[in-house]
Amino acid sequence: MDSTIVRHVPVLIGLALILLGLTASPGGVIEWMRGPSFRDLPTELIQKLLQGALWLKVLLILSGLAVIGLFKSVAHDAVGTIGEFKTERVLRPQIAVLITLLILGILLRVYGLENGLWYDEITAYVKYVRMPIGTLLTTYDSENQHFLYTLFAHVCIEWFGDSGWAVRVPAVVFGVGSLLGVYLVGHQLLSEREALLATALLVFSYHHIWFSQNARGYTGVMACTMMATWAFLHGLRENSVGWWCGYAVAAAVGVFVHVTMVFVIAGHFLIYSVRLMSTGQWKLGHAWRGMLYGFGLAGLLILQLHALVMPQILSQIGQTTKVQAWNNPFWTVVEMVRGIQVGVRGGLLVVTATFIVFGLGAWKMLRTSGLMLALVLLPAMLGIAVVLGMGHPLWPRFFFFLSGLAALMVVHGLMIMAASLAQMCKLSLAKGLVVGTSLSTMVIIGSAISVPAVYAPKQDYAGALGYVERHRRAEDAVVAVGLARFPYQQFFETNWATAETVQDLNAIRTWADRTWVVMTMPMHLEAYAPEIWRSLRSEFLLQTVFPGTLGDGAVYVYRVDRNASPAAKAQEPSRG
Repeated sequence: MDSTIVRHVPVLIGLALILLGLTASPGGVIEWMRGPSFRDLPTELIQKLLQGALWLKVLLILSGLAVIGLFKSVAHDAVGTIGEFKTERVLRPQIAVLITLLILGILLRVYGLENGLWYDEITAYVKYVRMPIGTLLTTYDSENQHFLYTLFAHVCIEWFGDSGWAVRVPAVVFGVGSLLGVYLVGHQLLSEREALLATALLVFSYHHIWFSQNARGYTGVMACTMMATWAFLHGLRENSVGWWCGYAVAAAVGVFVHVTMVFVIAGHFLIYSVRLMSTGQWKLGHAWRGMLYGFGLAGLLILQLHALVMPQILSQIGQTTKVQAWNNPFWTVVEMVRGIQVGVRGGLLVVTATFIVFGLGAWKMLRTSGLMLALVLLPAMLGIAVVLGMGHPLWPRFFFFLSGLAALMVVHGLMIMAASLAQMCKLSLAKGLVVGTSLSTMVIIGSAISVPAVYAPKQDYAGALGYVERHRRAEDAVVAVGLARFPYQQFFETNWATAETVQDLNAIRTWADRTWVVMTMPMHLEAYAPEIWRSLRSEFLLQTVFPGTLGDGAVYVYRVDRNASPAAKAQEPSRG
C-alpha cells in the first residue's frame, strides 16, 4: 500500500468520527441500540438515554479531533526516559516455568466452575447478561453492572449455552491474564526469581481462585491494573507514544470493567506528575507525552465508552446502604484479616507474619525505590478516601485489584528477610537467595493447602432449595425473605412466596400448617427488615444452615408450626 495513503489513514478515521458525531441523531442512536420499542420506556429513562446519545455525539467529535491531532505525530516519536529501570533478558527455563504456572492456574480455576452462583452473580446474570447487546450497553441501574464483563459473559452464554459456568468463563480468562500481568510487572520492578515466586503465590491463592470463579469484574480490573502498570513502567522508561497509547487502552478497558480502576489511574497520574516535577523534565516537550497520549487519551476513551450511560451513572452516585457495619472501616479490616486466615492456614499468627513481611518489603522499598510502594499504596489510599467520603460501603473486594502488587511486596519482603538472615549468619549471597526462595515456597505451600476449600459453594441456594423441597408438606408454605427473594423468584423460578414485611409473613402463617422461611446475610436482613429478623429469632426454629465461602453468605432455613411455642433465642444464626 502507498505510504502516503497509510500516513493519511488516521486523518481519514478522524474525519469519519467527526462526521458521524455531527450527523447522527440522538433518537436514531438509541433506536439502533435498543430498537423502536425504546420509546415505550419510562419518560425519565428515555430522557437519560437521549442525553447519553448527545454525550456520544460530542465525544465522537472530540475523538475524531484527537485521532487527527495525536496520531499525526507518531512518526516523529522520540525517546526520553523518565526514571531508571533495569532490563533483564528472559531465559528459556524461566519462560518454561511461567508457562507451567499459567497452565496450573487455568486448571485450578476451571475445576469446580459449575458450582452454584451467589447473589451478585445471580442478579447480574438475570438482569444484565441475558439482555440483547444493545440494551446491555445502554443500561446502568446499579453498580452490579460491570459492562465489559457483562458483555463477555453474554457472548459466552451464546457460545457455550445458558449456564452458570459459562457466565464465569470471563473471570477465569481475566484471572489467568492477571497472573501473566503479575509476572510482567515483577520482571520490571524486581528480580526474575521474585516475579515467578509472586506469580506462583497467586496461582495457588485461595482468594485469587475464588475471584477467578466469581462472575463479576474483579479479576478483570486486576488484569487491567497489572497490564496498565506494565505499560506505565515502560512509558516511564521509554516514553514512546506506543507504550503510552497501550497504557491508555488498558486503563480505559479497566474502568469499563469496574469503576475502581480510576483509583489506579489517579495513583499513576500522581506518580508521573511528581517524577516530572522532581526531575525537572517538565520543561522538556517530550516529557509531556505521557500526559497527552497516556492520561489524556485514557480519559477520552473512558468517557467515550461510558457516554451512552453517563446520565444513568451520575444519577446513581451517592446511593448508600442501611447496613451500617459495611460503612465502618474497622469492619473492612476485620473482614480482610478473616479473609487472610481463610486463604492461608495458621490463624492469627500467619496473619501477623504476613503483615510483618509486607511491612519489611514496604520499608525496604521506601529506602531504595518508592515507586512500587507508591503503586500499591496510592490507589488504596485514594480508594478509601473517596469511598468513605461518598458514604459507600468499603467492601474488601474493592481492593482485590491490588493483590498482584501485594504478592510482589510479600515475596520481596521474604527475600529481604532471607538476605538479613544470611548476613547475620555470614552466608553468601547465593545461599541467601536459596533461603529466600525456600521461605517463599513455604508460604506458597501454606496457601495451596487452603485451595480445596475454595470449591465449596459461595452461597448454597441450591442446597437450601433441595432441603426444603424434600421436607415440606403439600399444605406447608415456603417464604423467601431479604436477599433470598430474588434468587428463588427470578433464577430458580420457584413457586415460593416472598415477604417484604413482617405483616406479609404473618398473613402467610395464618393459613399454613407449617411455614418455612429461607434467608441469607443476617446483617442485611436486620437492617432492611428488622421486624422479620426479630420474628425469626423469637418465633421460628432454625432447621439447618448451608455454609458458603462468601462472608456472611450462609443460607438459613427456619420453620414454625401453626401452634408452636416461641423458639429459644440460642438458636438464632450468627450475624457474621
